[in-house]
Amino acid sequence: MILRDLLDIDQSRIQRSDDIKVSLEWSRMLTTPRKGFFSKLWGKLFNKPYILSNLLKFKATNTKSGNEYICFIELQPTDSYQKLLKTKVKVFCSCNDFKYRAAYVLNKEDNLFLIPATEKHLGIAITEAPRVITPTTLCKHLYAVVDYLKNNLSRISLNY
Repeated sequence: MILRDLLDIDQSRIQRSDDIKVSLEWSRMLTTPRKGFFSKLWGKLFNKPYILSNLLKFKATNTKSGNEYICFIELQPTDSYQKLLKTKVKVFCSCNDFKYRAAYVLNKEDNLFLIPATEKHLGIAITEAPRVITPTTLCKHLYAVVDYLKNNLSRISLNY
């Protein structure tokens, strides 16, 4: 799913994201070796053996409760919010809402940011569908992070 698809969440979660203060902790460039025959062939033809992406780490703080959560977004280099909406992203949030309502869905769609630490935090929520609870794609923290990106994209270097 592209970012625009992930933003399609319920209105109450969008409203509650107003209570979240977001700060960018750091931004790094990632290089991932190409996988698959055609991707490797394209890489050889254009001398680009790696896929480049940006990894951003955010701290999302609930201004009412004071609770802090760590959020990650991996995305392709871009210079505008409109282009960002059309790119595939991978996301993670350390909150329980994300763990128990979004992780499974995002993992199935290859939109879940997984490294050993995030995989350990999520545990079986990655492979087992939520019971009783209606699945979603983003928690209020990640929605607030995307809003932060929209408002601060010109100050964050997301292109090479």
